[in-house]
Amino acid sequence: GTTLAAYVAGDIDTFIRMMNHKAAELGMDKTFYLDPHGLSSNNSISCEDMLILCREAMQYPLFREIVSTKTGELPKSNMRSKAYRYNTTNRVMYPRNVWEYETDFADDIVGIKTGFINQAGLNLACCMEYDEQDLTFYSVVMHADEVLVNGAERSGHYLDTIELMTWARTFHKEGVS
Repeated sequence: GTTLAAYVAGDIDTFIRMMNHKAAELGMDKTFYLDPHGLSSNNSISCEDMLILCREAMQYPLFREIVSTKTGELPKSNMRSKAYRYNTTNRVMYPRNVWEYETDFADDIVGIKTGFINQAGLNLACCMEYDEQDLTFYSVVMHADEVLVNGAERSGHYLDTIELMTWARTFHKEGVS
């Protein structure tokens, strides 16, 4: 994050000022950034502000493509002697054979972001496009913990998001023909 920040803005402090300016411009009045990567415990963002940020970011096709990618591979290069496989950390979108995270709507999940720092716990901002109803749902779960499910430790931010998205799928569009 810091290399990209310096590239975009010339230096990290300028980039952080740009981030805070953009947050204010978007109406994210409970957000304050002190670093470009979000790993400082001094950064602050509310669930409502994260929702505003997600809805804004999902308007950009490249961002949507990146956050909806489940798995991929970086080829061997002059920096790597072999290819590097990667998977999304969003287990609601890509459960990876953990039955507690398996749903019939994993393919409808199109991102967005997992996160963890000690002060904030487990976090997940998620987007689901429910094509059957032509609806888009967002959820933001913050400060979740690991929980025991049938004797196995599972991540609360995934379980809470699954519960929210399961409920969201009960909604139907209303209107006139």
